[in-house]
Amino acid sequence: MKILQKLAIATIVSLMGTTLVYAEAPMEGQRMHHQMKSKKQSMKNILQKLNLTKEQKKALRADRAEMRKAMHERKKNRKNIAQFVTVNGVDRDAMVKMATKRAVDIANIRADIIEKTLKILTPEQRTKFVSLLKERR
Repeated sequence: MKILQKLAIATIVSLMGTTLVYAEAPMEGQRMHHQMKSKKQSMKNILQKLNLTKEQKKALRADRAEMRKAMHERKKNRKNIAQFVTVNGVDRDAMVKMATKRAVDIANIRADIIEKTLKILTPEQRTKFVSLLKERR
């Protein structure tokens, strides 16, 4: 009887511990969403500090909509990692090539949006924009 009680207690304790571990750590998707949201929020805060005109705001919205569309298209055409895995192993070269292309594409989209943003801003706003970007890190 004592063995069954100890076994039941051990099972309950291990289940509670597992539950706590999963309750504490956010899932990867949630963590990524939070990081994206905080980056978006900080960029929004930077732009709010620049005293933009209505025309500048409209142009920035259009540029950001274009960027979202490009990111959506890129995501739609993304390859699954399973394509590179077979029972015989992993096509490491193809996987690295795909990951490198993905990183370059994202960097190019981000650089494009920053270049477009800089073109919309006045010289004074550009100076302040760059300064605020450097401060956020």
